[in-house]
Amino acid sequence: DLSDEQEAKLEQEFGRAYHIITREERLETIANDIVDHYLGREPFSGGESGNVWGKAMVVSIDKATAIRMYDKVQIAWQQKLRRLQQRLKVAGGSHRARLQQQIALLESTDMAVVVSGGQNDYERMEKLGLDYKRHRERMVKEELDEDFKDAEHPLRIVFVCAMWLTGFDAPSVSTLYLDKPLKEHTLMQTIARANRVFPGKAAGQVVDYINIFGALQQALGMYGGGVAEEGVQYEIDTPANDKQVLLDELEQAMGAVRGFLAEQQISLQAVMEASDDLQRLTLLDAASEALLDPKYRDEFISYLRQINRIFKAILPDSRADGFVRERVALNIIYRQMRVKSGLEVDDSDVLDVVRHQVGELLDEAIETIHIGSNLPEPVDISAIDFEALAEMVAKQNRPGRSDVERLKVIIARKLVPMVERNSSRQDLQDRFQQLIEQYNLGAYSAEQFFEELKQFIGELEQEEQRTLREGLSEEELAIFDLLCSEVTLSEKERNEIKRIAHDLLEKLRALLVIDWRKKQRTKARVDSLIKDMLDELPEQYDDALWSRTCERVYLHVYDKYAGEGVSVYG
Repeated sequence: DLSDEQEAKLEQEFGRAYHIITREERLETIANDIVDHYLGREPFSGGESGNVWGKAMVVSIDKATAIRMYDKVQIAWQQKLRRLQQRLKVAGGSHRARLQQQIALLESTDMAVVVSGGQNDYERMEKLGLDYKRHRERMVKEELDEDFKDAEHPLRIVFVCAMWLTGFDAPSVSTLYLDKPLKEHTLMQTIARANRVFPGKAAGQVVDYINIFGALQQALGMYGGGVAEEGVQYEIDTPANDKQVLLDELEQAMGAVRGFLAEQQISLQAVMEASDDLQRLTLLDAASEALLDPKYRDEFISYLRQINRIFKAILPDSRADGFVRERVALNIIYRQMRVKSGLEVDDSDVLDVVRHQVGELLDEAIETIHIGSNLPEPVDISAIDFEALAEMVAKQNRPGRSDVERLKVIIARKLVPMVERNSSRQDLQDRFQQLIEQYNLGAYSAEQFFEELKQFIGELEQEEQRTLREGLSEEELAIFDLLCSEVTLSEKERNEIKRIAHDLLEKLRALLVIDWRKKQRTKARVDSLIKDMLDELPEQYDDALWSRTCERVYLHVYDKYAGEGVSVYG
């Protein structure tokens, strides 16, 4: 920050330019632009709770102007909030959802002035009618730097003039509003505030109100790896690019995905030109069905994520408007692919588009689109038994890819806890994965794979009923399988081992206290009990086999039972 003497020198050096930069009307125009621009940015998926809004820094020429800019943005911010609240009263559909998102951002965002303390600052700012004391007290009492670095914290916009421009690292900063003449190293350091890597952040934006690009070219020549000299015409390898570069990338990415879709007989142009929503949705549904094919699915998703990433980096910019409807269509296709597979949408960018921008393409909300399927919704997987599922899929005459994907999800969600409860079922898990890999490699058509899954369901049904056939609980069956895995036994011996499994579990319950795995004494008591009980095993268990069996059972108990009645069995 500048001292009084330095600021006076600054005014003298810039002369009339300083007074133009700090003119009230100009600052008010910039304040309104900052509000509109920040509200037009899109969140990125970088937080623990999902989407987060990027942080912003407003860089002013001096302390007084930073405080003025804060005050003017506050006024513009509240005016914008009131206008949006009025528009919300008559809005509907996805437009209403977008307004609600913007209002929530306006209501939750905190801002702060970050300037250093200087001699005579209080008196000087008071003469200018600025509340300098309030801002300085906040800097002293609060940890503004830590709050601003925290991507989840609502402190999203700070107003600075010198502090935090160098040596301050907040990776979630995505926008820099620059209204201060800067040169060389300081300029490069300032630009770097918006150039840090952060999950879900495609690129930072620098909004230049001071026409600083010429100085940036010189600074890049000195610090960016190239040499910029007057009269020399060549490109400099630069971390800062005009947004036209991103628009070109978006055009290329959209061209690539159009070509990819055309190879699968899918036309985005036909979707755009459809006569009504019903026809448009029919085309989108057919596209999602075709793209569920493993040969195309991953490539399509890769294109979609690239387009979403670039799009978010560009906004707000009216030059991207021409791509909005196609982007919405692509995101709806992906959303339908997930729904058809019985899965939640796993991409926060897709969710944001589907919730807030679908009105650009459809008159109705996407939530009203019904995805038909003959298979059950995998909501309560525990309520699905394989006998009922086998009966249901047997009635399916011409299964499509969506039926295959949904059946895969149902089987996987049922199979995982089965294997968790009994490790002897790992061979079923391996066989299921092998079937999926073969399908993904094109070994089966959708109908053939569906038939393979039907047969596999029969195997799972047999395994699920084994507790009834053996007369054991799930817990007892897991121990029984461990005890019998390496020997051939007579019926009498099998019954004896069932008794051992039952008695072992009954006696273990008293030892499996809370945190038993953290104490050497309780672990030793569990190990001793297992060995005592397994001393009753038949003669076929020689010393080596007995030792291996004891170890397997102990590891099973250690892995599955947390203590105090808590286990994978309930």
